[in-house]
Amino acid sequence: MQIVKRHFFAMRNGIIADTLRRAGSPYHIIFGLNLPQLVEIAAVTPHSVELSDALHANSSTRCSRLMAPMIHPAVAMTEEKALQWMSDVLCAEEADILCHRLLRKLPFASPLVSKALGENYSGWLTYTGLRLLANLRAIGADAPEIDLEPYRNSSDPAVAALANMM
Repeated sequence: MQIVKRHFFAMRNGIIADTLRRAGSPYHIIFGLNLPQLVEIAAVTPHSVELSDALHANSSTRCSRLMAPMIHPAVAMTEEKALQWMSDVLCAEEADILCHRLLRKLPFASPLVSKALGENYSGWLTYTGLRLLANLRAIGADAPEIDLEPYRNSSDPAVAALANMM
């Protein structure tokens, strides 16, 4: 974990960090790394459940939360844990990376969509379910048939915007 944090610190970008803070990023610690930098760090980081879980648990740090799904071995992800990670999402950026880098690769991705969208409405869980549905459709994977109309009319602007793009 310390080596990963040293990479974050070495690549930090104050301008991006300040921009994210002003835009309302929910994270307390923002190093300002962009996605290619995170991918670069993930490429040289051991892919392990333990490290990924530790990064995910560090909910105050943006880079930790974004990198966790990049290094979590897909074969080790359970449906229960995936649903928990979907429920823990703090913003659209985190949901997008979680779905693209990990969840869409899981053999139970389609049931995850149904479960996320079948739960009582809870903002980011719903958004993450829709994002995963969009990812599955984009790669031609098996995806549940979902009536998007209620989501298109959602009072949550992130949910409505995503549903209207699909």
